Amino acid sequence: MTDPQKPRPILVILEDDVNRIRGFAQAFHNTEYTIFITDQVNQCIEILTKHKADLAYLDHDLGGKTFVDPDKEPTGLHVAEWIAANPHRAPNTVFIHSHNPAGARSMANVLHNVSSTTTVIAPYPSCLTQYRLSPR
Repeated sequence: MTDPQKPRPILVILEDDVNRIRGFAQAFHNTEYTIFITDQVNQCIEILTKHKADLAYLDHDLGGKTFVDPDKEPTGLHVAEWIAANPHRAPNTVFIHSHNPAGARSMANVLHNVSSTTTVIAPYPSCLTQYRLSPR
């Protein structure tokens, strides 16, 4: 049972696919997390600014597209760059669940030097079944 005096851990999910969003909602349904789900980069950054996340699941490609060029459209890479520039707001753990290998590697490379964050590349759905962590 969760201690009512203890703040609930924060989970932030950046995802645009409705089926994956349902999968995340189902996986974390009966957990102690306060969950924020968005498909918008700017909104994800706003959430991370307001709430110190314990756990984040970040997709690279958004807007229903695949292999998105981050120089032309907002992607999860922009969130990773924001986290790297604001390490005091970095989640304890970031799962990069993109099926875009190059995008996922770019995000992991950006987060590599954020010492307070553990970064795991685990494409959806294995990120839920094999790597789900409890809050610290």
